[in-house]
Amino acid sequence: LPATRFCEGCHAPVALLGGQLTEGGRHGGTPGTAAFEEGVGCLGCHAIQRVAHLKGVASYELDLRPAYLFEYRNTPVAEGLARFLIRLNPAAHRQAMAPQALSEPETCASCHESFIDREVNDWGWVKLQDDYSTWASGPFSGRGQHSFREGKPKRCQDCHFPLTVSNDPSADDAGRIRSHRTPGGNTMLAAIAGDDEQLQAVRRFLSEKKVFVAVEEPNRKDATQTLRQIDESMRPQDEDAPYFLYLGEKATIRLTVTNAGVGHRFPGGTTDINQAWLYVRVSDAANRTLFERGGIDARGRVDQAARIYQAVLLDREGEHVWKHDLFNAVGELYNSTLLPGQTDTVDVEFTVPYWAKGPLTVTALVRYRKFNRRYADWALGELSDRLPIVDVARDSLVIPLRIRPPARLLGETGEKGLERG
Repeated sequence: LPATRFCEGCHAPVALLGGQLTEGGRHGGTPGTAAFEEGVGCLGCHAIQRVAHLKGVASYELDLRPAYLFEYRNTPVAEGLARFLIRLNPAAHRQAMAPQALSEPETCASCHESFIDREVNDWGWVKLQDDYSTWASGPFSGRGQHSFREGKPKRCQDCHFPLTVSNDPSADDAGRIRSHRTPGGNTMLAAIAGDDEQLQAVRRFLSEKKVFVAVEEPNRKDATQTLRQIDESMRPQDEDAPYFLYLGEKATIRLTVTNAGVGHRFPGGTTDINQAWLYVRVSDAANRTLFERGGIDARGRVDQAARIYQAVLLDREGEHVWKHDLFNAVGELYNSTLLPGQTDTVDVEFTVPYWAKGPLTVTALVRYRKFNRRYADWALGELSDRLPIVDVARDSLVIPLRIRPPARLLGETGEKGLERG
């Protein structure tokens, strides 16, 4: 019961505050109960008056406003009258539902920061989700020691509740309201519910140039570049670029992945079950694959040789806590998610086969999926097949191929030896 109450302060506040998670109550996860249907309703945020501390785990204080006339009458006439009265005087509704705390990023910390303590895991205090604290110390908050970010600071609300034009009676003087689609990284809920409009909104949000991937040009000592003018008709086609690869050589391609626009970790939120990874493919002119890493197998699992951005939690026995049973977690084995402004460098190596037809194309994608496949299969069963994969970032580079010139004798100097052209 304590572990359940620990989770539901954020995930089902109606169940917790209504006593359904207290001894004698009906558990909020039971289908058919009001708490199960309600989840996080409007008042879960709009009734927050202050944040008690920034450690998270439902660290908010609620103060319910007085009920409107006919608000809790469940008859069609009473419900119609209640809605009519709100439309008649929307200013009162807006004032009641928009406390000062709602515009402060600290309010988001009350559920988007989390920890485990000894009362829950029987071990000790462990930091978990840290979306607020990484934002506060990062380049977007205006509070950290970062100089590369200019302009007005961005709050959590500015990204996840963007202003949008609306004819709602509560709109501001410019006819705008805060969108409550709350785009983020949760493609799962929209996909399972079949809400295509919401899913597309989240897809757009994820792919709006917040994360970048770049394929760097090979750095060769034998590649030259000059500013000397030359008749283009005399230049071989395979010398257009100052870089190239030889058939049969072992090549190294460097890729960089940068969290340039996400205000917290990427991926953020539930970093132990979210999954982002780097996909790389090298193909020749005939579209034959020379190298691939980060693909998906027939069971929907990501190639484990890929660079995966995630957190791996451990329990008291050193075993992987993969079912998101955070009350068993005592620490992290590692956390490879990217902090705001952080760049990850990945080198891939492959041998160029002699049968390859030039030029080569190196394609890199940063891909994201809400829930890794192991957890999704356990938690959702057959519904896990619905979870979409979003390409968050993309880059490609075309590399010319050359045949290595044969070795020739150093005849003019009289020295014995070989020289490569």
